[in-house]
Amino acid sequence: MRAQAALFGLLLVFGLAACGGRTESPEARVRAWLKAGEAAAEARRLMALKEMISAGYRDEAGRNRRAVVRVLMGYFHRHGSIYLLMRVEDISFPEPGRAQVLLYAAMAAEPIAGAESLTDMRADLHRFELDLVDEEGEWKLLSAAWRRAAPQDLIPLGREKVSGLFLVPCGASKINLTPFLGHLFSPFPAKFHA
Repeated sequence: MRAQAALFGLLLVFGLAACGGRTESPEARVRAWLKAGEAAAEARRLMALKEMISAGYRDEAGRNRRAVVRVLMGYFHRHGSIYLLMRVEDISFPEPGRAQVLLYAAMAAEPIAGAESLTDMRADLHRFELDLVDEEGEWKLLSAAWRRAAPQDLIPLGREKVSGLFLVPCGASKINLTPFLGHLFSPFPAKFHA
C-alpha cells in the first residue's frame, strides 16, 4: 500500500506532457513538464498523467506503464482531494535527449499553503529520482526511484540545531522537520525552483 501511494505521488508530480515551445531550453521544458504534471495530478486528470509516461517505462519494482496507470486509478478512487508541494533539488542532462531529476514532494489531502503549513498537517514527504527521455519533442517518464524522505536528505550541510516543530506523515510516526523545511522549500535562486 505504501509503495502504491509513493508511486502515485511520483506520478502526480510528473504527469502532464506540456513541454512548451521548441525555443525553450531543455531545463525549462523539464520544469514546465513538472509544473504541468503537478496541476494535472491535483485536477485528477488520469489520461493526461498516462500520456506523460513513456511506453517503455519500467521502475525498480518491475512495473510497466499499464501497471502504473492501474495504481493511479486506484489512488484516485480512494482519495478525494490531492494537493502537492514540490521542490526540485537538481536537474541534469547526462546525454542529449535524457534528463535526470531529483526532487522532494509533499502530498496531502488538503491545500498546502507553503512549507510552514506542513508542520500542522498530515502529509507524506518523498524523495524522487526520475529518468526522463525526450520522445519527439516531449519529455516522458522512463523510470523512477522513490522513497520516504529522511531527515538526513533535507539537512543543509553544517546545520545541526533543531527545534520542536513536527510533521506527522500519513501512516508514520512524527518526524521533526523544522530544520529541514526551510532548506527544502525556502526561496532559492531560480535555478532551484520547479
